[in-house]
Amino acid sequence: PNTIVVILRNLSINGASTGFDGIRFTSGKQLFVENCNIFGFRGNGTNSDGIEINLNGVGLTFAAHVKDTKIENNTGDAIRQGINNGTLNCSYDGLRLAGSNRGLEATGGTANISHSIVDNNTTSGLAASGGAVINANDNVVTSNATGISSATGSTVRISLNAVHRNTT
Repeated sequence: PNTIVVILRNLSINGASTGFDGIRFTSGKQLFVENCNIFGFRGNGTNSDGIEINLNGVGLTFAAHVKDTKIENNTGDAIRQGINNGTLNCSYDGLRLAGSNRGLEATGGTANISHSIVDNNTTSGLAASGGAVINANDNVVTSNATGISSATGSTVRISLNAVHRNTT
Protein backbone atom coordinates (compact mmCIF):
# COMPACT_ATOMS: atom_id res chain seq x y z
CA PRO A 1 0.00 0.00 0.00
CA ASN A 2 2.91 2.39 0.62
CA THR A 3 3.92 2.40 -3.07
CA ILE A 4 0.58 2.37 -4.91
CA VAL A 5 -0.20 5.29 -7.25
CA VAL A 6 -3.84 5.67 -8.31
CA ILE A 7 -4.66 7.75 -11.42
CA LEU A 8 -8.28 8.55 -12.39
CA ARG A 9 -8.85 10.65 -15.53
CA ASN A 10 -11.85 11.72 -17.61
CA LEU A 11 -14.48 9.91 -15.54
CA SER A 12 -18.06 10.72 -14.62
CA ILE A 13 -18.84 9.19 -11.23
CA ASN A 14 -22.57 9.34 -10.42
CA GLY A 15 -23.81 8.30 -6.98
CA ALA A 16 -27.41 8.12 -8.27
CA SER A 17 -28.54 9.60 -4.91
CA THR A 18 -27.75 6.29 -3.14
CA GLY A 19 -23.93 5.98 -3.28
CA PHE A 20 -21.82 6.53 -0.16
CA ASP A 21 -18.55 8.06 -1.50
CA GLY A 22 -17.40 8.85 -5.03
CA ILE A 23 -13.71 8.17 -4.38
CA ARG A 24 -12.43 6.81 -1.08
CA PHE A 25 -8.64 6.86 -0.75
CA THR A 26 -7.58 4.99 2.40
CA SER A 27 -4.36 3.31 1.31
CA GLY A 28 -1.65 4.09 -1.23
CA LYS A 29 1.14 6.58 -1.79
CA GLN A 30 -0.46 9.00 -4.28
CA LEU A 31 -3.87 9.78 -5.75
CA PHE A 32 -4.35 11.73 -9.00
CA VAL A 33 -7.86 12.80 -10.09
CA GLU A 34 -8.01 14.80 -13.32
CA ASN A 35 -10.90 16.11 -15.41
CA CYS A 36 -13.62 14.18 -13.59
CA ASN A 37 -17.25 14.87 -12.61
CA ILE A 38 -18.25 13.44 -9.22
CA PHE A 39 -21.84 14.01 -8.11
CA GLY A 40 -25.00 12.67 -6.48
CA PHE A 41 -23.60 10.86 -3.43
CA ARG A 42 -26.42 10.92 -0.86
CA GLY A 43 -26.74 7.34 0.43
CA ASN A 44 -25.10 7.80 3.84
CA GLY A 45 -26.43 11.19 4.93
CA THR A 46 -23.77 13.78 5.82
CA ASN A 47 -21.04 11.14 5.40
CA SER A 48 -21.55 10.76 1.63
CA ASP A 49 -18.53 12.61 0.24
CA GLY A 50 -17.45 13.24 -3.34
CA ILE A 51 -13.84 12.44 -2.41
CA GLU A 52 -12.79 11.12 0.98
CA ILE A 53 -9.07 10.93 1.76
CA ASN A 54 -8.45 9.20 5.09
CA LEU A 55 -4.97 7.73 5.52
CA ASN A 56 -2.99 6.18 8.36
CA GLY A 57 0.74 5.54 8.12
CA VAL A 58 3.19 6.31 10.91
CA GLY A 59 6.26 7.97 9.43
CA LEU A 60 4.89 7.83 5.87
CA THR A 61 4.16 10.66 3.41
CA PHE A 62 1.06 10.63 1.20
CA ALA A 63 -0.09 12.95 -1.58
CA ALA A 64 -3.34 13.66 -3.41
CA HIS A 65 -3.71 15.85 -6.50
CA VAL A 66 -7.11 16.84 -7.88
CA LYS A 67 -7.23 19.01 -11.00
CA ASP A 68 -9.92 20.35 -13.35
CA THR A 69 -12.70 18.43 -11.61
CA LYS A 70 -16.32 19.19 -10.62
CA ILE A 71 -17.62 17.74 -7.36
CA GLU A 72 -21.25 18.66 -6.78
CA ASN A 73 -24.53 17.80 -5.07
CA ASN A 74 -23.44 15.45 -2.31
CA THR A 75 -24.94 15.32 1.20
CA GLY A 76 -21.44 15.00 2.70
CA ASP A 77 -18.44 17.11 1.74
CA ALA A 78 -17.24 17.66 -1.80
CA ILE A 79 -13.72 16.83 -0.50
CA ARG A 80 -12.91 15.59 2.99
CA GLN A 81 -9.24 15.02 3.74
CA GLY A 82 -7.63 13.70 6.90
CA ILE A 83 -4.76 11.64 8.21
CA ASN A 84 -4.34 9.78 11.49
CA ASN A 85 -0.54 9.34 11.40
CA GLY A 86 2.06 10.44 8.87
CA THR A 87 2.14 13.39 6.48
CA LEU A 88 -0.52 14.29 3.91
CA ASN A 89 0.03 16.93 1.21
CA CYS A 90 -2.88 17.70 -1.13
CA SER A 91 -3.09 20.01 -4.11
CA TYR A 92 -6.42 21.10 -5.58
CA ASP A 93 -6.49 23.20 -8.75
CA GLY A 94 -9.28 24.31 -11.07
CA LEU A 95 -12.12 22.71 -9.09
CA ARG A 96 -15.81 23.42 -8.68
CA LEU A 97 -16.94 22.34 -5.21
CA ALA A 98 -20.66 23.05 -4.98
CA GLY A 99 -23.96 22.01 -3.45
CA SER A 100 -22.48 19.75 -0.77
CA ASN A 101 -22.24 19.97 3.04
CA ARG A 102 -18.75 21.54 2.89
CA GLY A 103 -16.70 22.36 -0.18
CA LEU A 104 -13.36 21.33 1.34
CA GLU A 105 -13.02 19.99 4.87
CA ALA A 106 -9.45 19.38 6.02
CA THR A 107 -9.28 17.49 9.32
CA GLY A 108 -5.58 16.76 8.92
CA GLY A 109 -2.66 17.35 6.57
CA THR A 110 -2.08 20.31 4.27
CA ALA A 111 -4.49 21.37 1.53
CA ASN A 112 -3.33 23.78 -1.17
CA ILE A 113 -6.32 24.99 -3.20
CA SER A 114 -6.15 27.44 -6.10
CA HIS A 115 -8.11 28.66 -9.13
CA SER A 116 -11.30 27.04 -7.82
CA ILE A 117 -14.95 27.93 -7.22
CA VAL A 118 -16.41 26.93 -3.84
CA ASP A 119 -20.11 27.68 -4.09
CA ASN A 120 -23.46 27.03 -2.44
CA ASN A 121 -22.40 24.56 0.28
CA THR A 122 -24.75 24.20 3.26
CA THR A 123 -22.19 24.35 6.11
CA SER A 124 -18.99 26.00 4.87
CA GLY A 125 -16.88 26.60 1.81
CA LEU A 126 -13.42 25.90 3.28
CA ALA A 127 -13.02 24.43 6.78
CA ALA A 128 -9.90 23.40 8.71
CA SER A 129 -9.86 21.46 11.98
CA GLY A 130 -7.75 18.89 13.82
CA GLY A 131 -4.49 20.76 13.18
CA ALA A 132 -4.96 20.85 9.39
CA VAL A 133 -3.58 23.63 7.20
CA ILE A 134 -5.40 25.14 4.21
CA ASN A 135 -3.54 27.47 1.84
CA ALA A 136 -6.10 29.11 -0.46
CA ASN A 137 -5.01 31.27 -3.39
CA ASP A 138 -7.05 32.85 -6.20
CA ASN A 139 -10.41 31.17 -5.48
CA VAL A 140 -14.03 32.31 -5.45
CA VAL A 141 -15.77 31.35 -2.18
CA THR A 142 -19.40 32.40 -2.46
CA SER A 143 -22.95 31.66 -1.30
CA ASN A 144 -21.98 29.17 1.43
CA ALA A 145 -23.37 29.21 4.99
CA THR A 146 -19.86 30.07 6.27
CA GLY A 147 -17.24 31.11 3.74
CA ILE A 148 -14.02 30.08 5.50
CA SER A 149 -13.57 28.62 9.00
CA SER A 150 -10.68 27.41 11.10
CA ALA A 151 -10.91 25.59 14.43
CA THR A 152 -8.40 26.17 17.23
CA GLY A 153 -5.05 24.61 16.36
CA SER A 154 -5.65 24.71 12.61
CA THR A 155 -4.48 27.27 10.06
CA VAL A 156 -6.08 28.85 7.01
CA ARG A 157 -3.99 31.18 4.85
CA ILE A 158 -5.80 33.12 2.13
CA SER A 159 -4.56 35.38 -0.63
CA LEU A 160 -6.20 36.87 -3.73
CA ASN A 161 -9.55 35.15 -3.04
CA ALA A 162 -12.99 36.61 -3.72
CA VAL A 163 -15.03 35.80 -0.61
CA HIS A 164 -18.57 37.15 -0.83
CA ARG A 165 -22.29 36.45 -0.36
CA ASN A 166 -21.69 33.88 2.40
CA THR A 167 -24.05 33.99 5.39
CA THR A 168 -21.03 34.21 7.76
